[in-house]
Amino acid sequence: MPSNDAYLDPDGQYPGDESLRLPSLPDRLAILERISTEAINDPHVSRYRRRAQFVFFCGQEPADLGGYEGQLEVVGRCLEWFVFDYAIAELEATPAEYWYLQHAETLSESQRRDVSDCLQFVLGLFEVAQVRPEEGFLAVDLLRPAKRYAVRERLISTEMEEGHLLLGRLFPHRGGFVLSGMAALMDRHATDQIRDFIAAGKMNPQSILAEIDGVELENLFGRSVHESTAGLERGVLFERLGRFLNLIEPGEFTPARVEDILAHQPDALKLTAQLCDHLRISCRHEIDLLFVLIDALLRER
Repeated sequence: MPSNDAYLDPDGQYPGDESLRLPSLPDRLAILERISTEAINDPHVSRYRRRAQFVFFCGQEPADLGGYEGQLEVVGRCLEWFVFDYAIAELEATPAEYWYLQHAETLSESQRRDVSDCLQFVLGLFEVAQVRPEEGFLAVDLLRPAKRYAVRERLISTEMEEGHLLLGRLFPHRGGFVLSGMAALMDRHATDQIRDFIAAGKMNPQSILAEIDGVELENLFGRSVHESTAGLERGVLFERLGRFLNLIEPGEFTPARVEDILAHQPDALKLTAQLCDHLRISCRHEIDLLFVLIDALLRER
């Protein structure tokens, strides 16, 4: 994927700086609420949750990314990424997919159809069009040309304007689409920038779609693991690396052992590969974070 610098405007701002605050969606689809609530509590899934949250926030606190008022929104987006995108290698499924496998026989036929449809969600960047307050709007896909989605949405359709940029996950539901409740809305300026970037070749929709998930959507608008760790003091980097390793393998990585590991393998790429093999890490975002932390620490030795 291209560097995030490709998405800066001439003033050094990201389109994401034009965010508009969205209200919560109290009428979120019931089956989505059930999946999100129950999937994370399965014992085969729950032990991955803290490490996934650590990776999503690059070791930072949610308030550091969303501010005091916005932290619930970014935590919600993190949870959504974990439930619908985070592939657990030993289960060969995301938490949502695993939940469906465990519960399919207890669901009614209509519920099974709803869940199956929801698992075919569309994630990306959409231009808002044909707004009908308290009814819905048309989402024009900016990454998949000619794709349009009729979205039923009662609450935020009263605040939307045509031309707004919507970042989010659209779930198919009975002939239309619904929002999850964790969408982000930006003004027309952001939409114009995205269109200009695509037209100028600064954004390649195909390369974005090849890796799109909740974290990549965040990264498109100015947050990446490299930016989140840049300029940190060695002590902070060391603490984050140790904390991350202990989230994956609790109790195994004392500060002394982490220091010893760094001392005996000065090649960041090789050390990352060794740890990923030892800890059975397969999530690419976890691998990226591990490499960036190790590389930064080795450079300061």
